[in-house]
Amino acid sequence: MQSLRITLMVGLLGLVMPGALAQLYPKEREQAVAEDVVQLLEQYSDGLNSIGNPDEDPDERRTYYVREFMRVFRQPQALVFNDIEPGRRSGNDLPADRYANNHIIWFPKSGISTKLNTREITFSPIQKTANDNLFINAYVTKSIKGQYVKDRTVQSTSYPLEFRIGFIDKGRYFSDYRIIGITNMAGEAAQISSPANKPLATASPGNTTSTVFHQTMAQLVDLLVKSGLPKGRPIRVEKFTYAATGLCSQFSKVLNNFLVVRLRQQSGLVVLPPPADLPPGAKTLPADPASIVIEGTFTDEKDQLTFRLKWTDLQTKKNTPIPAQSLPLADALTLNAPLRPDNFGQAVAMQQALQKGSIVNDFKIDVLTNRGRGRLTFTDGDSLKLYVRAEQPCYLRFIYHTADGQHVLLDDNFYVDSLNVNRYVKIQKFFTVTEPFGTEILQLNAATSPFPALTLRQEAGFSFITDDITTINQKNRRADAPANTRRAETQLTLTTTRKLK
Repeated sequence: MQSLRITLMVGLLGLVMPGALAQLYPKEREQAVAEDVVQLLEQYSDGLNSIGNPDEDPDERRTYYVREFMRVFRQPQALVFNDIEPGRRSGNDLPADRYANNHIIWFPKSGISTKLNTREITFSPIQKTANDNLFINAYVTKSIKGQYVKDRTVQSTSYPLEFRIGFIDKGRYFSDYRIIGITNMAGEAAQISSPANKPLATASPGNTTSTVFHQTMAQLVDLLVKSGLPKGRPIRVEKFTYAATGLCSQFSKVLNNFLVVRLRQQSGLVVLPPPADLPPGAKTLPADPASIVIEGTFTDEKDQLTFRLKWTDLQTKKNTPIPAQSLPLADALTLNAPLRPDNFGQAVAMQQALQKGSIVNDFKIDVLTNRGRGRLTFTDGDSLKLYVRAEQPCYLRFIYHTADGQHVLLDDNFYVDSLNVNRYVKIQKFFTVTEPFGTEILQLNAATSPFPALTLRQEAGFSFITDDITTINQKNRRADAPANTRRAETQLTLTTTRKLK
């Protein structure tokens, strides 16, 4: 393991010159503190980039991601330098919680990105306050980039900052690293060390559980880069699924966000935003801008959460697997994002029931949502829009199997005429996601003659099917249809979740 080089700071305003301080701990322990502080600062950077990521739901950014970010601070009111407001009209320093929320208020559309140059970082010696509390100062350059809401101009600025980090001596190790305050050091005499090589993530006893997760994300990105992940080519990061089920969860969303923001910090990597809604009247899907796809799974095994991922070059079709990485399951659970969908067991059973007795399609049909068709997640309050495409005139039946096990007939005998063949037709009904949450399945059947009636009951404007799943499949697959009837079927799986809080 390579170590960070600790460079002592001299002549800094408002500090006792380090040369005049007695060394409280041997160099080896100061080195350990330096490595832990770098990991804390990377968690700080990850947190800000997750809050500033415009791809994410604004409510979740205000609640879940701000809360996760605030874990790195000793107190929510810790003062931090206001480096994101042109002119700093709100003050030179802001409380940390207000500063975090302003990333959303002031950069609502383009978002804002943060990068700390932790390869060129320097530290003061370990020091004590009058109350015998330990702290160390870290000096690092921070770069930010974003489109401010009022000025509507892209700002890209850098500041030399002092991070004051408090921690506790547990005897054999140091623990409970937290940021006490952040100060702008512009204009001060600051010595910057040459680039230092830091080790891959390791879980030391002094690391908080949240930090261990961020270390694992850093290690995954490091392995992706070292595996030859191409620079300058558009990359799509798919949501990871739980084991081999193909099902997503709230944890899938959190994992995707932190992985995306980590990758975007890597020089030369181009990470795509989520796909845009389908243009009205589109005959085909827009060309996939991605040249590289990253995908993977996570599995909880023997008190460990294991990540397995690969990246695929869509031009050469070559897959490049990445060595599996694990962290203690307890550390992942502190993120308060469930690993599995709420109705996991029921969802797997429904998948199997729908696949039983499946037919061979006589013609092609396709269904997709306003977010595409694969690894879909929708959050409470999101709009769900559906599009369908068939290669010949036919009747369509849409059934939505909800998270609580009910079967809702969305549309019946919807006719695709010759004018709409081989083009995506928007289903006029659209839906707002609400509870119950979990994995849900959209079942689409097509036939060249009308479908027989299902047994229904009406409630709150919806048509609920009272037939069991075996009867539904029999009526949908038209075993009793005329001999010349052509049939097809497909399904779409998506996961609905409550908002992260």
